Amino acid sequence: MIRAFDLVVSAAMLTLMAPVIGLAALAVYLETGGPVLYRALRVGKDGVDFEMLKLRTMRTGSDGLSI
Repeated sequence: MIRAFDLVVSAAMLTLMAPVIGLAALAVYLETGGPVLYRALRVGKDGVDFEMLKLRTMRTGSDGLSI
């Protein structure tokens, strides 16, 4: 019962948020012209590594802080 609730709410939120995520992806692409998504390696359950896709929020090729 709880699993079904989780799936229904997740599907509804994904449907509602898809246009917002699409606009954010378009803004990143228009601002920088580079790739919109990047793969980030994370440690998951039981220490198993997995890759997740993330919207890029930093500029490509930046070397860090510069003053």
